[in-house]
This record gives sequence, C-alpha cells and structure tokens, in this order.
Amino acid sequence: MKVYLIGLVDNWCNPVFTKNIFGTIIVEETMMRSQGLTHEEIIDISQFMTQLTWTIIGRGLGGKDISKEAPALSQAITVAQHHIALQYRSITALLTPLWVPTATHRASNQAVSTLNTWIMKEILPRWPSGPGQADVLSNLMEVKTEEGVPLADHEIRDELITLFLAGHETMANALSWF
Repeated sequence: MKVYLIGLVDNWCNPVFTKNIFGTIIVEETMMRSQGLTHEEIIDISQFMTQLTWTIIGRGLGGKDISKEAPALSQAITVAQHHIALQYRSITALLTPLWVPTATHRASNQAVSTLNTWIMKEILPRWPSGPGQADVLSNLMEVKTEEGVPLADHEIRDELITLFLAGHETMANALSWF
C-alpha cells in the first residue's frame, strides 16, 4: 500500500483543506448532537465522539450515512495503526515482508482490504459524474498533478486512507476536549 504524506503532496491536499469543508461540518454536527444532552446525563465521551467523527467523515465524503460501516472501518483502522506502530517498535516486524503469512500480516492485509473496498465503493460510483459536490472526495477528484492529469482512483484512495488513518481517532480525541 502506497501512502502519501500530506506534507509531501501539499499541492494535492491544499485544495481539500482550503475550502474548509470539515470546519463547518464539525461545528454543525457537534452542535446538533450536543443539543439533546443534559447536565445529569452520563455518556461514554469516547464512544460519543467516535460516532460524531464518523458522522463528520460521512458528511465530508458527500453526505453519506456510514453509521453501519463505522464499526468495521474503525476496527480496520485500529488494526492497520497497530501494524504500523509494530513496525516502528520492532526491527523484525519492519524487515519481515508483508507476504510472509504472520497473524499480524494477515490481519493487517484484511484491514487494508476492508478500507480499500469501502473507499473504492465510494469513489467508483461517483467517478463518471465527476466532482461537483462540496466535499473532500469531490475536491480530490478536482486535483490535478503537475502535468495537469487528474488523480487516478488508487491515488485518491491512498489520500483518503491517509486521512482516515491520521484523522479519525485524532478528531474524536480532539472533540473530546471541547
């Protein structure tokens, strides 16, 4: 799996973030979700913010309701993050090729497959109609390389996976502090 670092492809991701898609969505969804809460009510803030985060991600990808897919996607992201962290902690894990059928590699490959399948399910149906919505996916579909060529499906997928891996838990944790 090829993952681009946002800083290295700033010209690709800048249009995604300069349109402030997530800022508006975060405020709207947080206000809407918090309206029903009372001071006496005890909630699991981590679970609440994780669900809020998936709602925000769904809206950021074109208003999709991804509540049914969220548990599987969360699990896939957790497994993928665990594998990445393991590679940083263990030289053996880092040097063992992904095709070696270890339990960690099988779980990681399945997690990546889950993410790829879901993301491609979101991208491919929208590709013929092209961009146009005010969401992250449309913005990535509008991005052109330095040669003026639109990003390929797999490049958009890679960018979305990077955003998911870097952002889904970070956003939930950050929202928990507000």
